[in-house]
Amino acid sequence: MISVGVDVPRLGLMVVTGQPKTTSEYIQVTGRIGRSEKGPGLVVVLYSTSKPRDRSHYEHFRTYHSKIYSQVEPTSVTPFSVPVQERALHAIMVGLIRYIGDPANRERPQPFPDLELCEEVEKIIIDKVKSIDPDRVQDAIKLIKEKFDDWKGYFPPEYGYFDMQTDNPRLMYPAGSVPHPAWGDRAWPTPTSMRNVDATCEADIIKKYIIREE
Repeated sequence: MISVGVDVPRLGLMVVTGQPKTTSEYIQVTGRIGRSEKGPGLVVVLYSTSKPRDRSHYEHFRTYHSKIYSQVEPTSVTPFSVPVQERALHAIMVGLIRYIGDPANRERPQPFPDLELCEEVEKIIIDKVKSIDPDRVQDAIKLIKEKFDDWKGYFPPEYGYFDMQTDNPRLMYPAGSVPHPAWGDRAWPTPTSMRNVDATCEADIIKKYIIREE
């Protein structure tokens, strides 16, 4: 007897229990189904009769889904809030210095940029902050000065690469990765995409403290 292998289509199934709070979240979650070439996807939404919001979506299901992208909520943008500045302002500074500075500054952070270049970079950034969020100008000025002082005191030979194994000092490293011990805490964690998150926390299981039952 000869057996013939048949590639059976697979059905991807997703169950959404209750309507998510935002339309953008609803689209993001349900859009993950049906991406496989091996078969289609099916999304089943379970609404609760005890929740007015779920009942409303059930009653207007067809209308809601026929123009779902028009229901996406606007997202607030705070490009110069203090946490954002602390995470990414130094990357803008370095980018501007490498773009408008001398050829030597484009390749390496040594020699340290001259005073005129630092002032020009600061002016470009501060003018932008003034036009968008004037309340954050002083925060930006303070942070720019701190970053330039850190750079001058640290003075590494490289801007930074994705290679995390070398112990050669660098000015920046990808945010979310663990810096080399040789760099200490002087190198700047720098976002490389919009999806950058904090580094994961590493833990070791120790047996020094063991609770024994008497």
